[in-house]
Amino acid sequence: MSPLPWDERWLPVVLPVLVIAIAALGVRSLLARLAPNDQRAVLASALGLALFGGLAGHDALGPDIGGASHVGLGWALGGFLALVGAGLAMRRVEEPDASGIAPVVLGFAMGIAPAVAWVAAEQALAFESPREVSESRAQWRRRMAPNDPQAWLALALVARSREENDHAMAMAAVAEALEPDDDRFQAELLELRSDVAASRGECDEARALFDEALAARARAAIEDLDLDLSQSYRLPRALAAECGWAPQ
Repeated sequence: MSPLPWDERWLPVVLPVLVIAIAALGVRSLLARLAPNDQRAVLASALGLALFGGLAGHDALGPDIGGASHVGLGWALGGFLALVGAGLAMRRVEEPDASGIAPVVLGFAMGIAPAVAWVAAEQALAFESPREVSESRAQWRRRMAPNDPQAWLALALVARSREENDHAMAMAAVAEALEPDDDRFQAELLELRSDVAASRGECDEARALFDEALAARARAAIEDLDLDLSQSYRLPRALAAECGWAPQ
């Protein structure tokens, strides 16, 4: 299995670092003009940016980097980014002048605004069907939410469509690590692996993997009380083309 390219592994980490640095410096500069003498506004903006750093950082490490400890390491990164955001936003006011609550509210709103925008972008990029989403949307979803298994599966399917089998299997391995217990999701992965095996001429393995996929879908259907399997499975094209498999 080939390793994932550098950008696919590390961009989800680099992206929040860059965004928090740019946001903190921008808020600091703008607040210096709008509330130049209010230290409370500076502290409020630093608090908002610290919350943004923690939010963006805690989910930036997937199992492809952090392994089994990726959740704990993600929270450590979130704490680090919180300190970076707050530190870059802080500035010393030479002649403090408290002038009501409005500058404090303004400072906090400016500090927390990047967090609101980040969450809104994450939600806008989310999707349910990995087979129907565009590659660019799946890429950005993975960059902003690298612990979303659907994004990894979507990119694995894209790689398979390009005959990049090693890349597809690497993506699928990350997806499986993120969602090991969902039968329907596992069925999707098994169908993908069956397709890859069939394309390599490994027909016995491809048939076995597809049988496992059908069993997983059957378990999911029984659990959901949805027993109509006629449209539930997807026959891997390579399994039919290379191995002559067809539903009976």
